[in-house]
Amino acid sequence: MARAWWTRLEALLLRFEIFVQSNGVSLTLILLYVLANVVLFVTGAMEEVRNQYSDLRRITLPFGRGCGSTLNLNCALVLLPSCRAMLTMLQGSRLSAVLPLERAPLMHRVIAAAIIAASLGHASAQTANYIVLNLWSVSRSGGIYSFTAVFAT
Repeated sequence: MARAWWTRLEALLLRFEIFVQSNGVSLTLILLYVLANVVLFVTGAMEEVRNQYSDLRRITLPFGRGCGSTLNLNCALVLLPSCRAMLTMLQGSRLSAVLPLERAPLMHRVIAAAIIAASLGHASAQTANYIVLNLWSVSRSGGIYSFTAVFAT
């Protein structure tokens, strides 16, 4: 019984090793991409953690800043995998043996999904900040205040 379990585990590890050998460059690039997003999120959030807020802003401001930092990277990268001129140039170079250029559309979709997720996080955090700061505050100077200012600005 234990021998059959060990044989299945060995077969699974062998398949995993073959997968890593055939997709090592792609996995490395994806790992670097994820690591860059995590580092940017943490550095963006740490800028706001230093500020001492006592209300909901101590959570929403760092989260919004972190999502905004990842938006900067992802918006800069989203067009690179879909740029035909660049892909054609790279296919004629020595880098085509190393870079997984056939997976460029997939990477474009992954970056687009990251943009959507970071946009939703950033927008929800900023909306929460606006509600905490302005919705319940009384405008003494007159003019547009409360939730209608979201649509006016």
